[in-house]
Amino acid sequence: MSCTWLTVKEAADFIKVHYTTMQKYIGTVDKPGKLKASRPSEGV
Repeated sequence: MSCTWLTVKEAADFIKVHYTTMQKYIGTVDKPGKLKASRPSEGV
């Protein structure tokens, strides 16, 4: 099974929530949220 990278907006559309809701759950480096998220490297 391969991994597919989604943008925050694509992921929000997939689970039918607004993208700002996704951003709140992902959080920031200083204040991590409830969802684990990562960014693909430049080589991907």
